[in-house]
Amino acid sequence: VDLVGSLRDGPDSVPDRDHEGRGGITLEAMRPQVAEWVRRADPDVVLLHNGTNDLLQGASAEVAADRLEGVLSEIVGVSDAHVIVAGVWAPLPGEERDRDEFNRLSGVVVAGFWEGGHSMRYVDTSDLLAPDQLADGLHPNAAGYRAIAEMWKREILDITGLRPAGC
Repeated sequence: VDLVGSLRDGPDSVPDRDHEGRGGITLEAMRPQVAEWVRRADPDVVLLHNGTNDLLQGASAEVAADRLEGVLSEIVGVSDAHVIVAGVWAPLPGEERDRDEFNRLSGVVVAGFWEGGHSMRYVDTSDLLAPDQLADGLHPNAAGYRAIAEMWKREILDITGLRPAGC
């Protein structure tokens, strides 16, 4: 596995720190840039965690889901990579209805792309993290990041048909 992207950061304990993750970005801000990011990185698998910032900035679940559809359209327009979309895992206090509705609508959006022949899946992550896996009620702590990494690993292995050495 080789992580790709134009950014490189994270703890020194992680040997491959390439990525295209943009902290604080919304789907709306991502859309005009995502095709170029994907084209330049030429990934086999795209991991997309999305929607949290849109909801935190006041977008309704419906608006955020429309934005997700736009971002995914940009991705499939330039790549045949497998796409794994993870919903909002943060509890978003005060925004639970929007988070739940966005996660539901995200599954519908992704299913539409899958039905259209794109290798894409949605992972409902609304119950992925326990309260003790959050550093500040929104962002994961070390245990939360381990849970997220395990989820991504499981999904990557499943969608690609790859298996770890020794299996």
